[in-house]
Amino acid sequence: MKDFKKFISSNNQNNLRLFFQLSIIALVAIVSFFLWQPSVQMQDNNDELEKRIAKERNLPVNNSFIDNLSGDSPLITRLFSGVLTLSDPTFNRPDEFNQGTPCSLATAAGFGNAVHYDAYTFNLSCTSNLRVSLLPQDGGSVTPVGADTFLVLYGPGGFNPAMPCANAIAANDDVNVLPNFFLSRIITTTPLAAGNYTVVVTTFENTPAPPLPLTYTLAVIDACGAVPTPTPVASPTPVASPTPNPTPTPGGNVCTPTTTVTEGDLFPGGIPSFGVSSGPGSVTIDHVDAGTGTRSITVVGVPTNAAVNIPAFVPGTFAPVVVTFTPNTPGLAVDFTLRAASQFHAIFIRVRCAETCTPITVVTEGDLAPGGVASFGVSQGPGRVTIDHVDIGTGTRSITVVPGSAVNATVNIPAFVPGTFAPVNVTFTQGNPALPSSFTLRAASLFHAIFIRVTCGTVTPTPTPTPVASPTPTTNTFSGQATGIQANVAIPPAATVMTVVAQTDPLPPGGGAGNGGPGRMFITQVEQGSVILGGVGTLNTFQTGAISAFTEGGPAANRPNSSRSQATVANLDALILGNSIRASLVQAQSVCECIPTTPTTPLCPASTLIGGLVINGTVINPTTMSVVNLRVGGLPTGDIIGQVFINQSTRTGTGQMMAVTINPLRINFTAGELAGTNIIIAQAYSDITCR
Repeated sequence: MKDFKKFISSNNQNNLRLFFQLSIIALVAIVSFFLWQPSVQMQDNNDELEKRIAKERNLPVNNSFIDNLSGDSPLITRLFSGVLTLSDPTFNRPDEFNQGTPCSLATAAGFGNAVHYDAYTFNLSCTSNLRVSLLPQDGGSVTPVGADTFLVLYGPGGFNPAMPCANAIAANDDVNVLPNFFLSRIITTTPLAAGNYTVVVTTFENTPAPPLPLTYTLAVIDACGAVPTPTPVASPTPVASPTPNPTPTPGGNVCTPTTTVTEGDLFPGGIPSFGVSSGPGSVTIDHVDAGTGTRSITVVGVPTNAAVNIPAFVPGTFAPVVVTFTPNTPGLAVDFTLRAASQFHAIFIRVRCAETCTPITVVTEGDLAPGGVASFGVSQGPGRVTIDHVDIGTGTRSITVVPGSAVNATVNIPAFVPGTFAPVNVTFTQGNPALPSSFTLRAASLFHAIFIRVTCGTVTPTPTPTPVASPTPTTNTFSGQATGIQANVAIPPAATVMTVVAQTDPLPPGGGAGNGGPGRMFITQVEQGSVILGGVGTLNTFQTGAISAFTEGGPAANRPNSSRSQATVANLDALILGNSIRASLVQAQSVCECIPTTPTTPLCPASTLIGGLVINGTVINPTTMSVVNLRVGGLPTGDIIGQVFINQSTRTGTGQMMAVTINPLRINFTAGELAGTNIIIAQAYSDITCR
């Protein structure tokens, strides 16, 4: 339907020819898909189909951009995250066009002449092709599922919304590649010169469905090479100095953070999919050597006191990715959250460093000849004490920790050449930053010495907002319900019979446990057999295999920040008013989760799995078809009496509350004996209110 709306919005004869060519190609591709692919539509099986479709349409295949790059030019991936809302400005976007072809404006009312947009400018540091993408396989993402996006790439002259074709290089609406049919990607075919470029993220329709807001991550990939990570300089070997204490994590500029990993906003299973470790100023993310690999890493919200560097990597990598960070103000607390995602799973990683104190120092004469205080200068900074001998005499010969003096502190005395006149930075870390710390240093030359008493009082972290604070589990409220089959069957002349099969109890606001196990509310099953809907003779048969449903959420289900519902119907076989509807599997899953931003943000993805769908003898691809008409007697020439709606989802809510309902199949009759009959196969509902 969307392609038809695009077609009727143009009077260009070339568009007419292209429309029919692409329609034939798409038909061949879809038939090939069902001849060669399993009946259950799984995203991991779409790689070969994507290549065949791209080849037929003479477009670059997913990996061609990477394959044509020099091995000496690693890919650079920039990730821009944003939310497209009704408050964003609007402009008249261009129609879709390829690099090197003319740009023209969208003219059809409602289809691009007043669309909301976000614009991002970046610098291309070399001559290179570009890939600008919202596709998961490139590191992008779009929520909600089914959003219809549009991308425009502009050259160094910049983007002017009043002149949308000025400096435009290319524009793309749909990749037309399963399973991300309506997402957008631009791949240049002629290398672009170094300079500043702008990408505009917008939508195909003025009033898109599903409606705004649209949350996205935009990936911009070039071949300009990666900036190598500097190799740390090895510490010099100590020369005839006292044995230094074991080296802990340095204080001040670098810390080894604590990390807290929670499930992400995609399908459950993120935590077992990724390994996370930390080191000085770094967090390492390593996807297990199976599945779809690490596709994207982004920063959630605004980091507190940290400049975070996510290195370039090829989406789908199984190699470890080392994210580094540097405190903006050394010594103050660091707090930020990362999101790492594969194609189906995600995790949130909260990264924190405690505030480092600047100590109080008291210097007294040491245990050698008088004159120590005059021989040494002592200063302090966050997590350090600096000792500097005056530039005459015998220099600093030794620095030691007075035995038994260290309380709640690990002290690091660096290696230095005895007799040095250079400053020596002694660093320390507190075992518990909330408790006092103290220790005493002894610094000595050949003839003089001093004692330095170092103390830190109770440290109160800087009272700045924490943008990535996890919501308090007990204050979130949940709801959810799953239903195997819900049928409202109209019986002439005016009666309606409602039949519900395998429906859970509603999930209580606090979550909780039902008789299906911890947190799972009343799993119900109907084993193999017939389901009779209303006893209408013309209904003929409506049979299924096993049906199951569950809903869960809250602390009792080990999901303190999320709720989930799932309904599954196996072996659907219905014959209604001569219309045959069959499917080997129909499954719906909804998830609502509180994302740790400021304020806490709800996110409600939903998914379906439909296998072996055949309606009136025609194989239906549930990823490309949304409506199939039902006709009198199931005949192609019969009058339309109803529809089968595929993958219908509804999202509601504002602020910190969001809800989602997903119906994989809904059978609706609008005419004939069963006019007013509505049958939903496998419905999942979830909602959450985040605090």
